[in-house]
Amino acid sequence: MRLTHLLGGLLFCCLICTTVRGQATGQINGTITDASGALIPGVEVTATQTATGIGRSALTNENGVYITPSLPVGPYRVEAALQGFRTFV
Repeated sequence: MRLTHLLGGLLFCCLICTTVRGQATGQINGTITDASGALIPGVEVTATQTATGIGRSALTNENGVYITPSLPVGPYRVEAALQGFRTFV
C-alpha cells in the first residue's frame, strides 16, 4: 500500500515538473496589413528579446500571417520590415 502511494506521488511530482518547465516559452504572432487593410506577404518580422539581444525572424505568408514560436518568456522588441514600406517597430 505504501509503495503504491509513493509511486503515485512520484508520478504526480514528475507531471507537475514537466508542466511548469513547459511554460517557459511562448510565441508572438499576428497579421500584417497596409493602411487600406490589404494583407502583405513577404514581410520580415523580427522579435528581439530586450534582456539578451537575441532575435528570431519570420516571414509573413500569402495571408500576411507570421508566427515566431518557442520564444523564451520576457519582453520583446518586434520590428516589421519590407522594401517600399517604412519599418514598423
